[in-house]
Order: sequence, then C-alpha cells, then structure tokens
Amino acid sequence: MIHGHYIDCVNILDTKEKKIELNKLTNAVAADMESYSIASVAYENGIDCTVIRAISDDVDFKVPYQIIKHTNEFGEIILPNFILSILKHPLDIPALYKLGRGFNKAVTSLEKAANIIIN
Repeated sequence: MIHGHYIDCVNILDTKEKKIELNKLTNAVAADMESYSIASVAYENGIDCTVIRAISDDVDFKVPYQIIKHTNEFGEIILPNFILSILKHPLDIPALYKLGRGFNKAVTSLEKAANIIIN
C-alpha cells in the first residue's frame, strides 16, 4: 500500500513518460480523474469526504489505444467500436488483459478496505 497525495487530472495518462512527468512536477504518487470532482461537490455542500482509491495501472503500464479511443465521457466502453478495434489490432489483447487483471485486483483491494472501514 502506498500512501501519499494524488493529483486531479483531466487527461488520461496513457504512457509511462506522462506519468513520470506529472510525478516530477507534483510529487503525487497517483493521478485521479474522478475523486476531485466528487470531493469538491461534497465540500461545497458541507459534507465530509474521504477518498480511498485503488490504482489498476502502474507507471510502466501503457493504456491500450482502444480504451482511450472507445470510452465515452462516463467511462463506458462503446462496445461495437471497441470490438472492431481489437479485431484490427489483436496484438493489443495482452495489454487489455493486463488492464482487466489490474482492475479486478483494484476492486478486491477496495472491497477489503470497505470491510475494514465498515466493521
């Protein structure tokens, strides 16, 4: 488990170089695209907010093109385009698999954290 501050980010950090550059500029241990907005709304409404995140892609991971290109503004995969892109670029399948495994590990970590907090 890594503790530290994170930075709000409006763009996907899809390469190792972008992640390292952001770390050099900010000393942040992670970047997040959603939590800041949620925490801001909570603050504006006088609601306490704690953010607990699980990171699914480390600094060395390059986010597959299909994820960036075929995800809408709500984080949902546009399935027909996504599948067509995978068929056109089958060499990206291992990276997509790795991202899926990372996501599943992140979900498991968050479930454990939630159980600790609730119990």
